[in-house]
Amino acid sequence: MYTGSGFIIAAVMQAENAVLSVIFFAVGEFFLVVYCFIYQKFTKFDDREAIEAKNVAAGLHWGLNLVALGLLLSRAIYLSNSIIVFGVSTSAL
Repeated sequence: MYTGSGFIIAAVMQAENAVLSVIFFAVGEFFLVVYCFIYQKFTKFDDREAIEAKNVAAGLHWGLNLVALGLLLSRAIYLSNSIIVFGVSTSAL
């Protein structure tokens, strides 16, 4: 989560003004959190239970999914400072 959020923060730093930075950060973090819930819902096993049981592969898989999503969201923010373009590019996810 930290790395995915870091990619989003790096992308919002280049926004045109502070208001856009805050908006894109909030929307990006919202997508990350919603993705976490969707990911847990649609996987066959309980990821949280597997991670608590010291299953390194489950934790790595979940973490790398969040990093990949952070990269995708940050790329959408880098390409345009438009919330419409961000919405269209993330709707494909």
